Amino acid sequence: MVNDEDEEYYNEGYVRINFERSEHEVIIDKVTFNPEVISCGDSIEVGVRLFNIGENDENFYVRLINSELGIDEKSKEALIGKYNEYDSKITEFNVVIPENAKNGEYVLRAGVYYDDKNFFFDKTLVLGECNDQEVEVIEDMNIEPVKVKKSSFGWQIGLLIGSLVVLIALIITLLIFRRQSS
Repeated sequence: MVNDEDEEYYNEGYVRINFERSEHEVIIDKVTFNPEVISCGDSIEVGVRLFNIGENDENFYVRLINSELGIDEKSKEALIGKYNEYDSKITEFNVVIPENAKNGEYVLRAGVYYDDKNFFFDKTLVLGECNDQEVEVIEDMNIEPVKVKKSSFGWQIGLLIGSLVVLIALIITLLIFRRQSS
């Protein structure tokens, strides 16, 4: 019985809850990318945070996979303590994004493997500008579009296109001058 300020009485009850923890249970809580803004050819650090919420210490390893980017990395085997005893770990990987990848979104799958079990966590990796982006350049002189692949040598391509435009303008000027002279 409980007495409240209005002097009314209430009968309170309780229910006992038995919580049973699995013997073997390791989960991935978080996957991080550093840097978060990623381009083709970049080297990124991937952090995978694990928690052991089971009753036993576990030997484990982590694997990162994305077949489109050719990523298949495996950590060394390590030990994670049982729940409440060194129960979290961060496993880090250094991953290089291929130069020839296309910009867009890719799902990077992190998996923790332990005691003939596994747990997976998917995180989306967003690639910004990459070398495969095609840029269409159209001039006003009824010339077919020129497709140029964007690369880390962008300034050289810009110089080449600028030189072509100047050369075409020079030829047109010479043709006009020659016509006027005749």
